Amino acid sequence: MQNNIGKKRKNEKENGEKKIKKEKNNITKNIIENFQRKFYSKLKEEEIIYSTDIGCYALGLEPPYNMGDYCISMGSSLGIGCGFSKATNQKVISFIGDSTFFHAGIPPLVNAVHNKDKILLVVMDNRITGMTGGQTNPGVPVDGMGNPAPEVSIEKIARGVGAGLVKTIDPVDLKETEEVFKEALQFEGVAVVITKHPCAMITNAENRKKGISVKYSINQEECTKCLTCVKDFTCPAVYIEKDGSVNINPLLCDGCGVCVQVCPKKAIEVKK
Repeated sequence: MQNNIGKKRKNEKENGEKKIKKEKNNITKNIIENFQRKFYSKLKEEEIIYSTDIGCYALGLEPPYNMGDYCISMGSSLGIGCGFSKATNQKVISFIGDSTFFHAGIPPLVNAVHNKDKILLVVMDNRITGMTGGQTNPGVPVDGMGNPAPEVSIEKIARGVGAGLVKTIDPVDLKETEEVFKEALQFEGVAVVITKHPCAMITNAENRKKGISVKYSINQEECTKCLTCVKDFTCPAVYIEKDGSVNINPLLCDGCGVCVQVCPKKAIEVKK
C-alpha cells in the first residue's frame, strides 16, 4: 500500500515537472516566434540589413541612426550578415571595430569572399580598443606594454583575402565619406570600407599635452534653428536651451569640427 502511494506521488511529481518544462518551452517558443515575426517583417520593409557588433558603435542601434537590426556577439556581424546576403535579396552592411576585426572578423571575411557574398563591411578603425579601456590592438604600432611593434594593416588583409573593393577613408571628411559609400553600396561583391580616425580619447589626450584647445560655437545670428545638428548629427555637445536657441557645450566639445560640415547654414564656427 505504501509502495503504491510512493509511486503515485513520484508519478505526480514527474508529471508536474514535465508540465512546467512544457510550459517553459512554449513560452520560449512564443517569444522567439514573436521576435522573428517582428524582425523579418521589418526586413521586408527595408532595402538594407544592418548588422552591428560589440563595441561603442553599437550605439548606432538607437535613433536617429537606426543602423543596427541585430547585435548578437563579438565578431558576429559579418558572419551572420553573410547568411542574410544568401537568404535575402537585400543589401547587407556589417559594422565591426578594428579590435573586433582582428579578434573575430577575419575568418568571416574569408568566407564572404569564398562564397561570393554581396556585402559591405565597414571596419571602424579608431586606433584603439575604446570600449574596454583603451588597450592596443595589432593595427597600431605599439604592443600592450607600450613597446614598438609591427602594425598589421587592415587594408592589406582585406585585399589579401580577395575583397573586390577596399577603400580607406577619414570619416571626418563627410564629402569623401559619402562618395566612397555610394561606390561601395553599388559594388556587386564583397566591399570593405575602413573608416580610419583616432578615437576622441586619443586626440583629446594628445591635445592636452600640446596645450591645444579648439572649441566650436553657434552663431545665433546665422542659426535658423533647423535642428539638423540636434536631430540628425546628435553630437552630445549640441543642445537646445530653454529659450529654443541651439548651443554647444564647450565642456563636451572635443573640437572635431564635423558639425561645421553638417550645418546647412554654416552657422557653426570656431569659438573665439
